[in-house]
Amino acid sequence: MKKKLLILGVLMAVILISAPALGWNGSIKYGTPNDVHLTQTYWWAKDVGFDDKSAGIISTECDQVDLGWRFWDKTWHLDRRIDTGGKVDTRLKHADEEKQIAKDLISQVPGKNLKTATRLRKQVDEHLGRGVHAIQDYYAHMDAGADVNMYNLARSGSSHGVNDAFIDSHYDDVLWDYTPTEGWHKHASKEESTRWICTMYASKVYLYDFLSYGYGPQR
Repeated sequence: MKKKLLILGVLMAVILISAPALGWNGSIKYGTPNDVHLTQTYWWAKDVGFDDKSAGIISTECDQVDLGWRFWDKTWHLDRRIDTGGKVDTRLKHADEEKQIAKDLISQVPGKNLKTATRLRKQVDEHLGRGVHAIQDYYAHMDAGADVNMYNLARSGSSHGVNDAFIDSHYDDVLWDYTPTEGWHKHASKEESTRWICTMYASKVYLYDFLSYGYGPQR
């Protein structure tokens, strides 16, 4: 009996602790305000005009970049021009390519039957989700690992393969910010961080630019 009461108490504590996050939008799936790729991307997509279905696909695909094979392809997360020999940051290159594919696909929708149009629109949202992930990592990870050769990058166990004491302290933490005048410093909330503000703004601009292309997410 005592064991059952203990388990019940732990469950209640978890629920109470989670309540503020779930109350943030009333959804378990999108109820973690600190998550960028899933939660924030969903709401940012909604903010600029995507409907609920598109916002869900975009944010889910954005999150999947860190869960599938692209996690191991560092060009999506870090600036790997050192590997590709290109002149453009590899993350920005991915973002531009994904948006262009999305535009090419959406331009095929007019005149198609409902089944084909629905399939094309889903593919559009998936490409936008991958592209906005690359944009977000451009601001989140900045120049981390840009000059690290692939051998050392692969040996690292740190986030996205960056093994550097300086970076490890602040990597992927939106509370930490960097400015030329202040150097690295920590904020009380993520909303005060220029990295967070830039990520939010760039994500919305990226997605809104697609909507302004002229077709939009209407179903």
